[in-house]
Amino acid sequence: MRSAVMAICLMALPVVLPAQAPAPFAWLTGCWRMNRGATVVDERWGDMHGGMMLGTSRTVRDGRTVEYEFARITISGDTIAFHALPSGQPQASFAGISHSADSTVFSNPQHDFPKIVVYKRLSADSVHAWVGGEGRRFDFRYARVACQ
Repeated sequence: MRSAVMAICLMALPVVLPAQAPAPFAWLTGCWRMNRGATVVDERWGDMHGGMMLGTSRTVRDGRTVEYEFARITISGDTIAFHALPSGQPQASFAGISHSADSTVFSNPQHDFPKIVVYKRLSADSVHAWVGGEGRRFDFRYARVACQ
């Protein structure tokens, strides 16, 4: 029980970025696509500027947009956060709980779903993102594409 409480407390703490952090999330900048049968998910991220990185996502199934999302990654002082505004839902914010040169993990244990958002660079042209919580997980394996 004590370790579970400690884990929850640690998840609520913000990530502290090193003072000399080189262009955080630069590897995420650009356009990404995942094809899964009749479904295409496009995600686009601008560069980190003024403490904010803006992103959009669109899911198209059988030629019709079925979901979209506006997102922000913010850096304020020593903390990072992910803010998502998915279609038809209220905004949700997630505290950065882990950050490295190739990945970042955001968490909000109080949110219904997801409770965790992860982005991991696999290569210069490949990113694995996933969201999860409550026994569910959705994976997004993106390949870099030309921005149009």
